[in-house]
Amino acid sequence: KMVFFEFDLDESSDEDWDDDSDPWDDEDWDVEAAWTARRRRQTQASQQASPRPPRKPRPPPPQPSPKPVDSGNVMAQALRDRWSPQQLSRVQAARLLGIPKKPSEEELRRARRNSIVEWHPDRNPGNPNAEAALRLVVAAAELLDKGS
Repeated sequence: KMVFFEFDLDESSDEDWDDDSDPWDDEDWDVEAAWTARRRRQTQASQQASPRPPRKPRPPPPQPSPKPVDSGNVMAQALRDRWSPQQLSRVQAARLLGIPKKPSEEELRRARRNSIVEWHPDRNPGNPNAEAALRLVVAAAELLDKGS
């Protein structure tokens, strides 16, 4: 027979317990009840709290700007195909100047100036097509300037 604990329980042992030594006296119960009530209120408050508003969707990443058209290659094509300054379309004019179809005033001003300087006969004395290219540039700039 193995005995781990021996207790001597007799009738007189009940008298050893008094109200002051009771580990579960009323004060401890009050603390436990207050803690439980507080925890319950916190849980209810978190469940009743309004959910976070949904996140706004992210804007799409910016698209790369279109590559500028090499106006030199377009000018070579225009001269080879003998584009007429009087019959230029807006697309052709924009391609000649290397700008979008609907440029801002600043873009148009810069493109006009750069193209005129680039194709002016005085800047290209050995180029027999410089005068025709300059006429195309001036006509393209006027066409786009009218449409703005």
